[in-house]
Amino acid sequence: MRRCAVAAFLAVICAAALAAPASAHLQGHAGTRERGWVALRLWGGKPHAIVSVYENNAPIARVQLGGRGRAFVRRLAQWQCGARDRAFYVRALTVTVRTPGCSARLGVGDLRRPRAGHRFAVRLRDRWHLGGPAMKVCLVGPVGVFACRTGRLHPLATTALLFDAPHPGVWSVQVSGGEMSTTRRLTVLPATGTKLRVLATGDSLMIRVARHIRKQLKGKPALVQQDIHFGAGISHNYVYDWRQASRRDTTSARPPDIVVLFLGGTEGPAFGAVPCCGPDWIAIYRKRAHQIMKTYFREGAAQVYWLNLPAPEDPERVPAFQAANQGLALAVRGFGPWVRVLDEAELLTPGFVYRYSAVVNGQTVILRQSDGLHLSRMGAIMSAQMIKQAMLADGALP
Repeated sequence: MRRCAVAAFLAVICAAALAAPASAHLQGHAGTRERGWVALRLWGGKPHAIVSVYENNAPIARVQLGGRGRAFVRRLAQWQCGARDRAFYVRALTVTVRTPGCSARLGVGDLRRPRAGHRFAVRLRDRWHLGGPAMKVCLVGPVGVFACRTGRLHPLATTALLFDAPHPGVWSVQVSGGEMSTTRRLTVLPATGTKLRVLATGDSLMIRVARHIRKQLKGKPALVQQDIHFGAGISHNYVYDWRQASRRDTTSARPPDIVVLFLGGTEGPAFGAVPCCGPDWIAIYRKRAHQIMKTYFREGAAQVYWLNLPAPEDPERVPAFQAANQGLALAVRGFGPWVRVLDEAELLTPGFVYRYSAVVNGQTVILRQSDGLHLSRMGAIMSAQMIKQAMLADGALP
């Protein structure tokens, strides 16, 4: 009787052992052996058993153990930027792992030093070889975003996004997407040569200003070209056609990197049957000025500054000058900070009221010449200083 009782007890123990779950003695380890993936190794389980692997209460894999109760899952789960500490559950077993952060995931190829107006590529690479996230790449200057492109990362191939290089200077290439971000420095070289080419062009109003622009930029790697056309204007082509001239300047072998315009002393003639200086005349003036700005702008390869007109002494010229300034203010819309109208009127004639002289730093200085139109030496110096400050603020000067 006693032997029968022992035999029955052993039978119960054996049956319980056979009925034990596959994870009763299951052990495991999670690692980051292959870049981009969590690997899982299991051992000590019931041979040929099938177990489910969970993460965050959701099944992510079913694994069959081998004949010796072991299994190796090479690619259990992808690495994630937002969740680095991972926990995986196989019945009663819990395995944890800490995956690398995303700071080193995104690769940006070496940025060449492109020349203004030339095409170049920003090359992106996923060092985890997973691909997928859409990345936004922007060229950013001191005063704003110049251009952006979007492209998806490929698991193995490089993603190349093409840009036309903006005007010379130091820019930033900002890349973001998929919880990743990085910023790289981009130096854009002049369109030709090693020095910036600055074109100072206009009518007789520009003569002294151009001279002092050259003096203000002394010591800078810049060449200032002066191009003056007496009596030329936008509202007539008696002397010079600025639209044709701008096309010629920008298609030359050595196009300007920075353009400064100051003209308008003879504005006021009618546009055909449209007399100065009403809304229709302003609209035509705006269109012509916009065309010139766009041509010199060269899709961003040049920075453009256009000085508006200070108030003249002659009251009969005031309506034409005011109308021209309104046309310029309308023409520059849409160009953002890459084409600017500098407020010469406010600098020399606040409130558009003519003044021959002004008190500067406690001293009276002459601003205009005796003709009541052209600038004096001090007026030209103040204008050139304003232009230089704009160039520095826009990152157009090194």
